[in-house]
Amino acid sequence: MIKIAKAERTGDLTGIIRLIYETDDYIYPSMCGSDYKIFETVMQKLLITDSIFSYENIITACENNKTIGLLLCFEKDGKLPEVVSNYLNINKKQAADFDNVIQEYFKPLLSKIDDGCLYINNLCVNIENRRQGVATRLVDYLIKTFPNKKIVLDCLEENADAVNFYLKMGFKMIDRFLGYAGKQQEQINCIKLEYN
Repeated sequence: MIKIAKAERTGDLTGIIRLIYETDDYIYPSMCGSDYKIFETVMQKLLITDSIFSYENIITACENNKTIGLLLCFEKDGKLPEVVSNYLNINKKQAADFDNVIQEYFKPLLSKIDDGCLYINNLCVNIENRRQGVATRLVDYLIKTFPNKKIVLDCLEENADAVNFYLKMGFKMIDRFLGYAGKQQEQINCIKLEYN
């Protein structure tokens, strides 16, 4: 049986970290490179801070105590983490890569979110658990938990499955723009969607 609930500090944080890493091709690899151990070390620290990456901003879908899906969302006034080198023992290049993503992606992102809105930063489901309604249940949980909040997100325009999913969930397309794509390329075509 799949359980949808807010993440807990004593929950499957390792599963959360692994799922984010395996399902994001742009932002998180740009922060920590392709070395999973570095990403894991960084995220273990970030999940227990009061930053936008806090476990408190994550809704999980768990089956047999294993995280099979998650939704990470935060509000405009969410805190950005300090430069990683301030509290982790990683090399200067990795710290610079992390700080670059914070400055180039997350900082401008927070400034574009309207007051009182929730921003969905990640919605991911294990490959073997897709097409089973997990993402739908995660988004439903968010909508029902915050019925008076406007919810916004950015989606890659080329990701037709994701765009169609959000449209079926009642989101409306409100803008097209060129977004940050990490180290792979300078910018990528994105769509902004809103649930109100």
